[in-house]
Amino acid sequence: MLKHIARFVFLLAGIWTLNFCLIRLSPGDATNVYWGPYSDRASLETLRAQRGLQLPFWEQFQLWTLRFLQGDWGYSWTRHRPVLAILKEAIPSTLQLTSLALAFSFILGSAWGVLAG
Repeated sequence: MLKHIARFVFLLAGIWTLNFCLIRLSPGDATNVYWGPYSDRASLETLRAQRGLQLPFWEQFQLWTLRFLQGDWGYSWTRHRPVLAILKEAIPSTLQLTSLALAFSFILGSAWGVLAG
């Protein structure tokens, strides 16, 4: 049992690190993608400083992890809102939809199982 938990923690840490690396090592950064190449340089540097994008790679990873564990899941630049607020709005609808799909598949699967039997 302890071995499985250790594997799970190791796998979770690997996925967490890989996710961060893929995001940070992609070409450009979020400020260039969102604001475009023709934006004011001073505004971009201010935004990078606010988001910690000017820090070394390992410090960005540490800051990203600490913020996530504290409940700060970031800011959606496309919706201009905190990500956690977006998730809080979406979770009830998602649970309702998945519950309905689960009930439908259970009923349909049971009926097909009875017919097959």
